[in-house]
Amino acid sequence: MEMPFPSTPADWKKISDDFERRWQLPHCCGSIDGKHVVRECPKNTGSLNYNYKGTFSTVLLAVSDAHYRFLMIDYGHFGSESDGGILRKSVFGQHLINGKLTFPKADALPNSNTLFPYFIIGDEAFPLRHNLLRPYPRHSEFSHSEKIYNYRLSRGRRVVENAFGILAARFRILRRPLNYDDESVKCMVLASCVLHNMLIQKSAAYCPNGYADYEDSDYNQNEGIWRSENITLENLKKVGSNMYNKEAKSLRNIYKDYLCNEGAVPWQEKLIQSQPKV
Repeated sequence: MEMPFPSTPADWKKISDDFERRWQLPHCCGSIDGKHVVRECPKNTGSLNYNYKGTFSTVLLAVSDAHYRFLMIDYGHFGSESDGGILRKSVFGQHLINGKLTFPKADALPNSNTLFPYFIIGDEAFPLRHNLLRPYPRHSEFSHSEKIYNYRLSRGRRVVENAFGILAARFRILRRPLNYDDESVKCMVLASCVLHNMLIQKSAAYCPNGYADYEDSDYNQNEGIWRSENITLENLKKVGSNMYNKEAKSLRNIYKDYLCNEGAVPWQEKLIQSQPKV
């Protein structure tokens, strides 16, 4: 199978080990994001597919591993849906919210005695939960430790952004509004995602060095070649409420402190200091 969904704690642990090794994010089991697949106005949908950017679309939600491979895709939500609807209605979202994903049990973060649950990461469009970490919001005044946390999280979140970017750059049918019936568009999108997984594992020409975002020897971020392509997949505006409970807030703060202490990497201070002030 080219998209086998992790079904055991051992499967998720292998994914989290990859995130720790490649992106220095221990206990991370995936990066989630969603895109609007732009379409001609589908028949008999009225304004259901009319999104915030003034185009017609259907939403593709996906979770990526540390190597730009899709672990899960959920396609078919109306472009007009927002405010928690997309994540809550997806099968993955229901399992995440109800605690039914088979993540490993909480254990100590590396080089510490801090017990911490396993989680996935998302951008500001997603809700903060005990098993879904997101950045500190941009409208707040960042402390130094919050800047480090956001920077470290962004390195891991970029894998799913790159997965979508590579997908749209290579499967050029996704670059233009699709003018086909619902079932045909669904087949095109799902087939493209499966082929993406197969090719990124088996063909060096599909994603050569420099095609995805990369870091130089000083860990500075460099944009991948795909970003120069004419990509039409649009970002989600918001898929979750900004409401969160004390446990989720506390866990984010614990992980932030860990990344600034036992989990610190030598180059993070230099890169944070070189960034423009927020």
